[in-house]
Amino acid sequence: MSPMSFSALDAAAYRISGIAARMTDATTAVEEIAEVAAAASAGATPEQRDVFAQFVAAQMALVNDLDDLRQRACGLRCELAGMAEEIVTRKRLDRARGIIATRHRISTEAADEFLRRQSVQSGRGLRDLAESVIASETRLRAACDESELGAA
Repeated sequence: MSPMSFSALDAAAYRISGIAARMTDATTAVEEIAEVAAAASAGATPEQRDVFAQFVAAQMALVNDLDDLRQRACGLRCELAGMAEEIVTRKRLDRARGIIATRHRISTEAADEFLRRQSVQSGRGLRDLAESVIASETRLRAACDESELGAA
């Protein structure tokens, strides 16, 4: 058996690099890399197999690292979405608190307590309740604007 040329191993290395670069699932990528590596190193000399095995091991480590980074990124995206949603909720609660405080001429602390009490009594979430208050205020302002236009 003649020693395998480096060009065949180079082609396999190029293919393995491509698998690692476009992988979406680490398990599948590792399996594909192992298949390509086994087929490519079959006719290689022991020295060639050693060098190629080191390359393959490095590529598999990169696949695992990339998978870890993708999982962390996914977790961070979820965390960021949760934080963005929390900010929106807080803004709505602050706006509803201000509307209630102005409408009933009470402090924002008392308005906050009123919202919390209403939430418990109605079984509705604070965000849902705040959105109702804001929608009610919007309708009230629209009705006032229409009546002002009609009077003019």
